[in-house]
Amino acid sequence: MKVNWGDRGIGGKIASGPRRHNGIREAGPHTARPFGFSPRVVLKGPPPRTLYKPRRRWYDPPVKRLAHYPHCTACAARTRGLFSSLAGAQLLKLDRTKVAHEYSRGQIIFYEGNPPLAVYCVSSGVVKLYKAGRGEKKVVIRLLGPGETLGFRAVIAGEPYAATAEAVEKTTVCAIPKEVFDDVIRNDADTAFRLIAKLAAELRISEDEFVSRVQLSVAQRVARFLLWTLETLQKPSKTSNRITLPLLREEIAQMVGTTPETLSRVFRDLSDRKILKLDRKTIVVANPRALRRLMEE
Repeated sequence: MKVNWGDRGIGGKIASGPRRHNGIREAGPHTARPFGFSPRVVLKGPPPRTLYKPRRRWYDPPVKRLAHYPHCTACAARTRGLFSSLAGAQLLKLDRTKVAHEYSRGQIIFYEGNPPLAVYCVSSGVVKLYKAGRGEKKVVIRLLGPGETLGFRAVIAGEPYAATAEAVEKTTVCAIPKEVFDDVIRNDADTAFRLIAKLAAELRISEDEFVSRVQLSVAQRVARFLLWTLETLQKPSKTSNRITLPLLREEIAQMVGTTPETLSRVFRDLSDRKILKLDRKTIVVANPRALRRLMEE
């Protein structure tokens, strides 16, 4: 059945007599408000565009849930993870209760402000953490690679997630329920100690980042970021120092504390000095020693 919506304010006609719609008798123009619209409505065909404006929403493709979960003992990033010392019944419980998902580039793992329902372990890929700044502008605060754990501070503190986690590339993440994480921390002293050490290390990283913003030049901060990306996020290779940029240049500028224009000038200067070779999406560190000397000046 075709439905037509009319309204006096938009140029439509007003219903002038009783009629039926979906088996319900209507008593002229002053009827119930269907779907929350004006009572002066005629149902005779497709609605005008000005009457029905659905809320625009960003559509994320469905996250792929892996049918065969990677076992913790076979995970390549386990030695770098928080649960590397876990064994026995606790490891078996963790392995059975975790849920592994595969995220494509741009898919969200969890949102800032959501209640902490799980802790997430990165098995492969790269995840960026960002907060919403003024005007809903994204401010990237950290990049995390294989072996890193997300969301544990919110779970421990009982607070909402402090940032949004988004996959930068094809990423496999294992979600550990909050109750299982709490049980592991309470019953395994080695894992609890590793958690304390991780919290202390993250505090030191935050302090070093604050000091670098004050004392280091923009070129030194860029060199520091490139070396960290090369050593931490890229796949190890003895013959190649190629870096696939995990972020947009504007996001890299946010992380090093500068503007995109200044970042582009620094890249050009390092390219002119034969330290870097620039491409559209990749950077080749032609002279890692010179880049390290620049950072330590």
